[in-house]
Amino acid sequence: MLDAQWQRGRDRMFPGVTRPPAEVFREQMFLTFIGGDRTSLDQRYEVGVENVMWSTDFPHPASSWPNSRSIVDQVFEGVPAEERQLIVAGNAARVYGLAAA
Repeated sequence: MLDAQWQRGRDRMFPGVTRPPAEVFREQMFLTFIGGDRTSLDQRYEVGVENVMWSTDFPHPASSWPNSRSIVDQVFEGVPAEERQLIVAGNAARVYGLAAA
C-alpha cells in the first residue's frame, strides 16, 4: 500500500524518497516471530522470505524451549525446506554474521 501511495504522490508527499518503500524495507528491516504464531509465516512473501526470522525467545519465560523443535515442525508444515532453513537459521546467520547453521 505504501508503494502505491509513493508511486502516486512521490513528488509532493515523498520528495526525498527515490526508491519504492518496499525495496528499502527489504534492505534494512527484519521481522521475527515467536513460537507457533503462523501469521508472520503466512505473510512471508509480502515481507520477503529473506526478512523473516523465527525465534524461541530463549531464555525468557515466553520461550518455546524445550519444545522448540516440535513447534517448528508444526508451524512450518507445508513450508518448502529451503524457506524453512532461511527463516529458522539462515537469515539470522546472515544478518548477525554467524556461521551458517
